[in-house]
Amino acid sequence: MRAYWVLCGCLSLGCGGSEFEAGGPDAGGGTGGGADAASGGSAGVGGSAGNAGAAGSAGAAGSAGAGGSAAPISIVQVTDIDIDDNVEAQVSFLQQPTPGNAVIVGISCFSEVENCKIQPNGVSDNQGNSYQRVVEGETIPSAGTHGARGYIFVAENVTSGVSDPFTVSADLVGGPPGNYQSVTWGMIEVAGLLPTGSVDQTGTSPMQAQASTQAATDAAISQANSLAVALITLRSSDPDVNLSHESGWTQHHVLTNGESIGLPHSFVSRVTSAAGVVSHTWTHDVPTRGASAVIATFVGLQ
Repeated sequence: MRAYWVLCGCLSLGCGGSEFEAGGPDAGGGTGGGADAASGGSAGVGGSAGNAGAAGSAGAAGSAGAGGSAAPISIVQVTDIDIDDNVEAQVSFLQQPTPGNAVIVGISCFSEVENCKIQPNGVSDNQGNSYQRVVEGETIPSAGTHGARGYIFVAENVTSGVSDPFTVSADLVGGPPGNYQSVTWGMIEVAGLLPTGSVDQTGTSPMQAQASTQAATDAAISQANSLAVALITLRSSDPDVNLSHESGWTQHHVLTNGESIGLPHSFVSRVTSAAGVVSHTWTHDVPTRGASAVIATFVGLQ
């Protein structure tokens, strides 16, 4: 995987580096450890990146016929977590998505420019699909315009198969080499959502340095059968932030090493079964600079 080449190459050649390492932006101590990118795993100092948990396969979501019902919401495939350090940010599926499904992208990023800004059209792929910026997180700032935040993007009703692999790119404002940037991210393919207009509710948490962080939707979801996704971004010099997610949610990507070249990060999802406000809470060590989280829901077929 490209992410691991970037990670291992940077650690061996000395490129980039953590914002908390000597020589990195906002240096504050500690040598860079590796990222253990596993579903539900954790990262230690000097560790290497692991694989994200595999997702079960599912057919494309169809519309309900006479006497029938729509296909249930399901996660079809999940990328490995990708860490792009001061290079163009790209992540790819191992298999082409099924046409008509949705691709949801979860991003945690750090930048020396505008506290890591990604414009509404800042995510694209090599198949010509259109991506919507669903929610932008609160900034976790430091000196000047240095800062981090989280994002969720979605492409609905995707087309695929034009070229292989299916690769998504993120274009941050003020990119390298003139300005240091780091992106920790991944994406999931989802079947069973409305083909258009699936975005329902969103919410953001305030930036804070406490032992837990909750993201909650600003309003109740419009129907019980929805997909909720949530993402937390942290800035910390802790080699293991002890990041834990709620039971009943599936964790697709996680990085817990605050000394790595990527940001501590967790991207989770859950299919809802009841109407109401949706929230997710992570527990973790108190971060050095802070944490913020975002959440979004997507309407399923009926």
